[in-house]
Amino acid sequence: MDLKLINNYEQKTSKFLFFLRNKNYVRINSLNNNYIKISSHEKWFKKFINKKNNKIFIINYNKLSTGYIRIEKKRVYHWISWALLSEFNNKKIMTKSLKKITRNKKIKFKAIIKYNNFASKNVALNAGFNLRDKEKNNLIFQKN
Repeated sequence: MDLKLINNYEQKTSKFLFFLRNKNYVRINSLNNNYIKISSHEKWFKKFINKKNNKIFIINYNKLSTGYIRIEKKRVYHWISWALLSEFNNKKIMTKSLKKITRNKKIKFKAIIKYNNFASKNVALNAGFNLRDKEKNNLIFQKN
């Protein structure tokens, strides 16, 4: 398993992110569960990667793109989210990737996870995040 930081626009990466983000099981567990159009996604992706404090990592497993981790700095916290292709669940890929990316103790990471998203809650807890707050149907996890 390896992590690739995306610094520049790559059509192949953009298509993979678009494909994964629009999977039903990813949309159901996303804060915005609407289907994303390709034109909106392309615009968002180009803007996102050009911001200095934003990062997207592609997770590769056996040379296949299997998921992503997205980080967006807002004020003090680095808000983090992730998604993984379902056929790679239960292999600890996301937990290991999240641990690796969040190992810097000087950075405060937060993640908002839907209450019923048991897989992401387990990933967050196993990666060293702690439950900090609850709001409506969401839980806020933090690691620092």
